[in-house]
Amino acid sequence: MSKVLVAEDELAINKMICMNLNITGYETVSMQDGQEVLDYLAAGQSADLAIVDIMMPKVDGYELTRELRMMDNQLPVL
Repeated sequence: MSKVLVAEDELAINKMICMNLNITGYETVSMQDGQEVLDYLAAGQSADLAIVDIMMPKVDGYELTRELRMMDNQLPVL
């Protein structure tokens, strides 16, 4: 099963994205900001894809994507 990180600060949208991905067979990890994603990956966790909102608190989607690329992380980002 593929694991998808969903980084979206709007709770209703986050839940809707996760629900639809779960229905189609994906495992999801829900997060509210980019710092949570960075902490998750720094703790040794992994994922197959990240769906990232642009406007989030703490670390926005642009900065998160830059940080992921600087980590030489091959995680695809939408």
